[in-house]
Amino acid sequence: HQTHSWRAESWYGLYQIYMMTSYYDGVYPYLQDGLSKFAPLGGFKLANEEDRTEDYRMTSLLSRNHFGYALYAFQPSSILCSFLSLFMDPHFFVFHFDTLVRAHLGLETAWMWHIGGIVPHKPAPDAICKLLWQVYA
Repeated sequence: HQTHSWRAESWYGLYQIYMMTSYYDGVYPYLQDGLSKFAPLGGFKLANEEDRTEDYRMTSLLSRNHFGYALYAFQPSSILCSFLSLFMDPHFFVFHFDTLVRAHLGLETAWMWHIGGIVPHKPAPDAICKLLWQVYA
């Protein structure tokens, strides 16, 4: 869930949002009731909800093969894929700057920023995203 409006972000936050929408795309439900406010229209009600943001964030921190904070593998297949995407992917530079440069330097990538940063066990309290597991019945 998106926790607050993009209008509340700093220039750094707006830059990270640009990086996120340029490569990862997608839309999160807005605010805490993003999905649950529409559930009654379909005859559903929220039966259970758990905040799993920290689980998701720590997966990326602990496993550098996870797409959220991946390290680029300088292998022939990776290099070939990057070369081909240079011609076929309009977001080539955005993605490669984020993963090839920032992740390798140990800097916060756009994905990690949006779920709370790269400090282990200390997520940013003002992260723009929460991963809420919701069960509707």
